[in-house]
Amino acid sequence: MVFAIFGWLLALTFIGLAVADARFTRTRLQGLVDSYPDRVKEIQQDVQTRLDAIGGKKKTATEEYNEKIDLQGKLDFDIKTLKLALAELEPQAKNAERTHRKLDESVAALKSDTSLTSESVDDLKAKLAGLEKTIADLSATYKRLEDAMRAEVAARIARPDPGFLKQWYNSHTDSVFGPAAGVFAAEKLYEKKRSQDALRVYEDVLRRYPDKANPYLDHCKTRIAQIEAHTPYRPASIELERYSPLTGTRAVPDPTH
Repeated sequence: MVFAIFGWLLALTFIGLAVADARFTRTRLQGLVDSYPDRVKEIQQDVQTRLDAIGGKKKTATEEYNEKIDLQGKLDFDIKTLKLALAELEPQAKNAERTHRKLDESVAALKSDTSLTSESVDDLKAKLAGLEKTIADLSATYKRLEDAMRAEVAARIARPDPGFLKQWYNSHTDSVFGPAAGVFAAEKLYEKKRSQDALRVYEDVLRRYPDKANPYLDHCKTRIAQIEAHTPYRPASIELERYSPLTGTRAVPDPTH
């Protein structure tokens, strides 16, 4: 009888411990369940913060990349004019054209790369660095060729006969020094009292280059008015300046700015 009672007490003790353990376990599980949404929210916020940081870096790199693409397009006009303007420097001009073609192919490849939106920021920056180097090399080549063209026009301006300048102007109207050659030729004609010949050249310069990128726009209008008013020639202070309708500037494009 005593053993039976002792057995029942022992059983009741084990049952009580099991119930207490079950309650403790249920409490822990409930705590985990209650904290789960906060933990998930914390993880989501951390992930979103990282995504925003990566997105910001990628946006910056993409904007820089697009700026270099725009600059490459602006160089197109100046490079094409070299084919006509520098016949005596044909080897260098051909080399610039080949470089320009490679740049076009590189840009086309980048534009058609559908993986661009998913590639890493480092990959995008690597492509951007390559494009910057190509543009820098192209600009350096163009600068050397433009300096040679400027020297040729300056040499023709120094000669008293306007025919040398007029001839160069007629065959290089698409070059960056086309307006300059035309205006200086007209100045020489005006000075030699060939007013009507000068008038036609001034008018031709205005017709070919009517935009504000033409550094001689106002000068041509003034000279036309003077000739039509039969005003005798008076020397004007003008400089040998370049024309670039795409960039709208008289300076050689700098790919680093």
